[in-house]
Amino acid sequence: MAQKVKIFSLELRKTLGIEIEEIDETLTTWEARKILSYKKSNCKKENNLDSLSAKIILEDFLSR
Repeated sequence: MAQKVKIFSLELRKTLGIEIEEIDETLTTWEARKILSYKKSNCKKENNLDSLSAKIILEDFLSR
């Protein structure tokens, strides 16, 4: 995770006094592209790619 994101996360924790869950999303776009190409969907549609990437991140978070 980028250093700026870690610093922001730490500051947010201090300011709000709540736990912040950090999730590594490094491979989610790759995984989404793989799924879309397998389903023979149009991978060039950025909305589909972004939506599926977000879905993968949320499913990973909820499965913990």
